[in-house]
Amino acid sequence: MKTWFNFIIMAIILSGAVIAADWTPTGDQDFSVYVDPQMELNGKVYATVSIDQSMYPGNAKCVDMLFYTNGSRYMHIQSNPTLASSSAVSLRVGSVTPEEKGYFDINDGIGTVYFRDKDIIPYNNFTLVVLCNVGNVSLIYEEAINPVWRTAFKSLPARGVWFADGDNASMIIIVLAALALILLFIWAKS
Repeated sequence: MKTWFNFIIMAIILSGAVIAADWTPTGDQDFSVYVDPQMELNGKVYATVSIDQSMYPGNAKCVDMLFYTNGSRYMHIQSNPTLASSSAVSLRVGSVTPEEKGYFDINDGIGTVYFRDKDIIPYNNFTLVVLCNVGNVSLIYEEAINPVWRTAFKSLPARGVWFADGDNASMIIIVLAALALILLFIWAKS
């Protein structure tokens, strides 16, 4: 029993050392990244990267990292894209995904990056860091973000407008009435 307890304590201590890779914030924003600082989590969260071609001509290769921000401490949560296995690259013909290359392509100064929501606990402070290389120049972009859960029933007001607009409501009521009559007829026969 004591051996298992020691093993669990050592695993917790060692995992903390591995997980808590720190980031020293620079405050740099060498290019523009358009992302909602309070985005809703829904699978992958995308951001648009725009690099000024007059200052940094050429195509860029970018990665993004997400850090949990706890006071002055920045703990690494994830890096994207995650590198896929080499066998997936050799079997694929045609366009290659960022996961297969290990970076996002930013062509002619514009492109997208993303991070996954599976490692994120909403309503906490995070720092999104996008690192890009254009030729021999390294660029950094940092932004504080605070993701939230997707709002429940967010589309309900829009559906209400659709329902009330035009003849949508009358058509649905006619169909429901016809179904009710059919069900009453079937119920009366049995």
